[in-house]
Amino acid sequence: MDRDALRPVLRLVILAAATSGLRQSELLGLRWKRVDWRAQRIRVRKAWVRHEHSGEGKSDLSTRRSVPMTDRLAAELKRWRLRTVFSDEDGLVFAHPVLGVPLDRT
Repeated sequence: MDRDALRPVLRLVILAAATSGLRQSELLGLRWKRVDWRAQRIRVRKAWVRHEHSGEGKSDLSTRRSVPMTDRLAAELKRWRLRTVFSDEDGLVFAHPVLGVPLDRT
């Protein structure tokens, strides 16, 4: 696989982490249906923990919360959704660009 294939999605993960404050596991488990475009918020429901989606978080509030998106993040996510083949509602926002699986935490 071309090493540069991961570059666009990794860049976007870093932007999302820096501007939203979401945890790594929350970002890796984020699905498109949890991106609320109208309210410009990300709705956290599950995280990607130990190779599976988990509804368990550090607290009850952490598994059911929403965080605002900056204008820049919203615009970048919209552009990414047009580029990725994993753009259906149940698709992972930050899926591996070739395999469609969650990114490796490392």
